[in-house]
Amino acid sequence: MTERPLAEPDAIALIRELRAFCAKLAQQWGASDIELRALLRQLADPHLPVPRGDYSFRVEQWDKSGEHLQWLVAVSDNLLVARAAFEEAARRHPREHWLLRDGIRVVERYEPAGPAGSEL
Repeated sequence: MTERPLAEPDAIALIRELRAFCAKLAQQWGASDIELRALLRQLADPHLPVPRGDYSFRVEQWDKSGEHLQWLVAVSDNLLVARAAFEEAARRHPREHWLLRDGIRVVERYEPAGPAGSEL
């Protein structure tokens, strides 16, 4: 099957459609860019609201000394959800120190393997 060459009016119509599409795409991109930047500004705010304090279970990453909380990964009222988050955090980041806590009580602790037992 041979393609017929585009006539000048057909080519002009296609160019108009392409320009309209590009203008629409640019407008959508502009709106998305504004929304993305607003979300990034909120995330960069050091005064983000703390999760409500009445969650029972927390999954936390601590520094090697065990003195400083580095990252609060998950909060939940459900032990199964919290345990799943804890196990996944330890699986994905096996060199970090993890705690699963119920209030101040430590439910489970993950410590990375020492140099002798480490395969990493």
